[in-house]
Amino acid sequence: YAAAGNLFECNTGTAFGVFDLTENDAVIFAPTPNPTDFVLTYHETEPEADADSNPISATDVVAFSATDGQIIYARFEYQTSGCYETVSFTLNLVDQPLIFPVIDIIICDDISNDGSEPFDLSERTLDILGGQLFANYTVSYYATFADADVGTNGLSIPYTNISSPQPIYVRVEANGGAGCYIVDPNPVFNLVLNHKATASGLSPIPTCDDDSDGKMPFNLEQQTTEVLGSQLPSDFRVTYHETQAEANSNSNPLTSPFTNTTADRQIIFARGEDINTGCFSTIDLELKVLPSPSANTPRDLPICDPESDGFGDFTLTDRDLEISGGVSGVTVSYHETLSDAEDEINPLASPYTNTQINTQIVFARVENPSISTLCATIVELVLVVNPTPQLIDPIPFKKLARLFFEML
Repeated sequence: YAAAGNLFECNTGTAFGVFDLTENDAVIFAPTPNPTDFVLTYHETEPEADADSNPISATDVVAFSATDGQIIYARFEYQTSGCYETVSFTLNLVDQPLIFPVIDIIICDDISNDGSEPFDLSERTLDILGGQLFANYTVSYYATFADADVGTNGLSIPYTNISSPQPIYVRVEANGGAGCYIVDPNPVFNLVLNHKATASGLSPIPTCDDDSDGKMPFNLEQQTTEVLGSQLPSDFRVTYHETQAEANSNSNPLTSPFTNTTADRQIIFARGEDINTGCFSTIDLELKVLPSPSANTPRDLPICDPESDGFGDFTLTDRDLEISGGVSGVTVSYHETLSDAEDEINPLASPYTNTQINTQIVFARVENPSISTLCATIVELVLVVNPTPQLIDPIPFKKLARLFFEML
């Protein structure tokens, strides 16, 4: 024979449970090759089992009403010799579990925004149990009430949602094999997948170095429209951060103007966040400080004015080499005003006729197209019109002599 197993039934709140004691028949007879050689009876006390008195009737043995913790004694007796053994087992009433209300599981979609993501349903297990001991119960999750009620087609963990919000049904079952469980006919919580804010690919922000130290102030907000793309600005918040970790945690946002801390080139991180859901994504943003070409302030460019009217034609390109210093790849253009030179518009032709009498300042713009046409250095070039000496026709000698004698 084998030791009997303890029996469990669900406590429905009446303090009594109905047990089928014969569930232990197969357990006790398991090692016995010829069960018909033995007689098995059940008793409420050990003395009764030893005396083979007051066995529980065949009717009651399959529907025995008992309180939690009651001990039953089984008598296992040889039919021919009268020798016997007794074993005991306990009848246990298992409290019917409860399901406590919980909040929805809300997560953000990934960058694909395909509407499906894995959910860890077990995040709600302890909250569903409330104060009930985790070790005493099994919590399982289902897509329908019908599945939860019969305990089939349980959802795997992690579980990938098929809709949002998606209702989830819960079954809580007491451990111990009593079939003691509870299922809420209504969804206990929903799986909610929020759209992820997308941060579009960003063009680098270039700016020109004004003092050759590789650092310049940047207006980061000029990239916000590009970060959001077609998303509504009113629904999103864009911040900028020095590190990926700070962008992920939304800490230490940068303010504009921001001066790069790494010379010449620095990668920072833009964070686009949905203000309604908190879902966000990040993207790199490159800050580039471009070198401005060097330029020399040239000597004045003089010409002689044969007509002495203060105007003349200047070959502006005569100062190209002096201004550029002979650096390969550098271009020089000339402009009447500083704003024209800065905006790179209205370049002057050479030769150029001055428009201001005698002296005029024009502006030479120097840039290196192989690096960037964005960055230029501007210097002044002074145009000077020098008057040409004028010769007076001489008086004929005979006329001059006659005038002399007439004066005597």
